[in-house]
Amino acid sequence: MGDELRVVAVVARCGLIGLDAWPTVAAHLVGLGHGGALLAELAGAERGTTWSELEAAIPAALAELDLPDVQPAEAVSVALGLATAPCDRWELLRQVVEVLPLQVGAVEVENAQHAQDCPRCRDLDDPLVGDLLRSGTSLDLDPGLRAAILGGR
Repeated sequence: MGDELRVVAVVARCGLIGLDAWPTVAAHLVGLGHGGALLAELAGAERGTTWSELEAAIPAALAELDLPDVQPAEAVSVALGLATAPCDRWELLRQVVEVLPLQVGAVEVENAQHAQDCPRCRDLDDPLVGDLLRSGTSLDLDPGLRAAILGGR
């Protein structure tokens, strides 16, 4: 097995994907041999399942996975390992910093196209942000699961 459970733990803890993406993520996890009946039920959720139904089903399905407790610094590294494009990495970092107790100021993402394409031109609120953006774990992750997670953002 690869890093699937670490990644799912980070994605769930930091709210990195929408509720409607969880059935697809669950289907990939089931296909990789993870979980049990509740995860399989989530994977089979029909398109159009209400958000309240998904919101109720997701915690129970994730509980079946016995997800690892990922520390904040490791969670940042795992989250940044999901994407390679600078814009995607900035957005992931911004979302993770909002949730986890890290000693980093707010990460502001400029809307200007140049700033989106050029990490050096962005305003870094804290020097640690630059170090975080250069970090990232090389993840051993099923490509389908990676696509499901990134597609659910």
